[in-house]
Amino acid sequence: MNQNRIVVRYLCLGVTRGYPAAANELEELYRDPEVRVAACVKKALIWLTIKPDNHKALDEFGVFLSQCENVV
Repeated sequence: MNQNRIVVRYLCLGVTRGYPAAANELEELYRDPEVRVAACVKKALIWLTIKPDNHKALDEFGVFLSQCENVV
C-alpha cells in the first residue's frame, strides 16, 4: 500500500490525533526491516527509465533513494 494513502486517511483528524494514528499504522505495516527493504527495492525496480537530460526525474529518483536510505 502507498504510504501517502495511509497518511491522507488521517488528515481530517488534525496533527495531534492524525499524526500518531498514521505513524502507528505505518509502524505496524513496515515494522519488519525486510519488508521495508523489499518495498524500496520493488519501487526502484519499476521506476521508469530516466533519460540523461531529464534532470528533474533524476532529482526525484535521488530523493527516493535518500528516502530508502532513511527507511532502512
